[in-house]
Amino acid sequence: MFRLIAAVVLCSSFAAAAADEIPGWFLSGGGRKTFEAVLDKAVKHSGRSSAQLRSGPKASGYGTLMQSFNPSSLVGKRIRLTAWIRTEGATGRVDFWSRVQGPSSPGDGEGLGGGHYNLPENSDWVRYDMVFDIPEQGLSLQFGVGLDGPGKVWVDDVRIDEVPKATPLQDGHRHEPENLDFEK
Repeated sequence: MFRLIAAVVLCSSFAAAAADEIPGWFLSGGGRKTFEAVLDKAVKHSGRSSAQLRSGPKASGYGTLMQSFNPSSLVGKRIRLTAWIRTEGATGRVDFWSRVQGPSSPGDGEGLGGGHYNLPENSDWVRYDMVFDIPEQGLSLQFGVGLDGPGKVWVDDVRIDEVPKATPLQDGHRHEPENLDFEK
């Protein structure tokens, strides 16, 4: 569901997806077999539907609804990954994450760039932005929403846009040291 337009990748809402399909998205994580990913036509940020990741009746472990693609057209560029996310009843870890994987990146973890946000147990639609660089070694760009335990998380209106290099990094992590003398 990506369109490449002059080195800007746009991820549209889930409006164009068929009834029970979420093209380009898949379940992953150690507990993926105890989670479900569905299109939700009742709960959406915009368009006709959103994607919902929810725990099954015997949820255990971590499950993620994610996407992975080759970012070769974005190498050397700074991008902004934006998603509108809603949560409900997430009693364990619930998050929105991204990572750029390279030849020696671990299968899971931060990789060469990207970001991570821990999400609240319950929230209405909130916009999350990550701004990061795609390095030359980047072989895949991965992003998704995840749950560890019971709950639901919806994602909609996901976008990837190229931004100027002067745009500050924004990835859920601090980029400057803080309180180095412990006086604050």
